[in-house]
Amino acid sequence: MEMGKLGLVTLFAGLLAGCAGGAQEGVSLTATGFLGACDNPTVAEGAPYEDIIYVVGDFTDSKWKHKPHRAFSYKGDNTYQAVIDEKVGIKKLQFAAEGWSPQFTAVGQSLDVGVEGKLKFGGFAKDTKVSIPQDGKYVWNISFDDQGNPDMAMISLCK
Repeated sequence: MEMGKLGLVTLFAGLLAGCAGGAQEGVSLTATGFLGACDNPTVAEGAPYEDIIYVVGDFTDSKWKHKPHRAFSYKGDNTYQAVIDEKVGIKKLQFAAEGWSPQFTAVGQSLDVGVEGKLKFGGFAKDTKVSIPQDGKYVWNISFDDQGNPDMAMISLCK
């Protein structure tokens, strides 16, 4: 009987260790093509939103304030990007205009680096959680459909 308990403890510990690796295991931190590029040109016309949208969250360099270096630029095809130096850690955030309207979050309130997620309208306490695995320059992407509805969100290590 004691050996059975030890076996269960060992099995449980192994399962926990496997989960500790996180969702990033085996996933590239860098997106390919347009979404992974950190030097896409800014487009002057056709943006779905006139307001400037920011990556706003519990980052040490902004603490839930709308800072210019966290502003998105319109890149065309209903897509916005912000290229930002990020520090390792788990971050809570939303994508929002200065007056918090509009504001957006990821479906499931979580994004993995290098993995495209679905974007939706956000609100109070509907923060997206992102685990940034290493210090570096990252490109944040958000996109909208032709009617201006939220479509996609992604963070990727710059290539």
